Amino acid sequence: MITEKLSTNGTILDVKSKANISFIDMLNGIEYLNNDKLSRELRIIESATDSLVSFTIDDIDILINEMYNIAKKYTFIRHAVIHNSPKNTAFAMLMKNNTMNSNYVLEVFSTRKSALKWLNVK
Repeated sequence: MITEKLSTNGTILDVKSKANISFIDMLNGIEYLNNDKLSRELRIIESATDSLVSFTIDDIDILINEMYNIAKKYTFIRHAVIHNSPKNTAFAMLMKNNTMNSNYVLEVFSTRKSALKWLNVK
């Protein structure tokens, strides 16, 4: 579920991931950002605790390429994702370390409080 909120820092997407996340779910989430109504300075806080991913490590390059293409139209996207699973954290770190666009910055957190602090959101 995605909720758009306004703050003094612009638009914030507050995302609650489904219990099971497929490759198609990930692509749909990225495609959601292909929306000209969203602020070009976008902050995302995504709670993915207790979520299970069903895509593979081989799918990550495709996801990175899709995000790269979408992020080009933004001034920046700051994406804070909250994980409590070692596998999900590793997948997120792979995406973070292989991101090709400086407009998109992904950071992984274990708590909402630390994610909001990094996003500079009260």
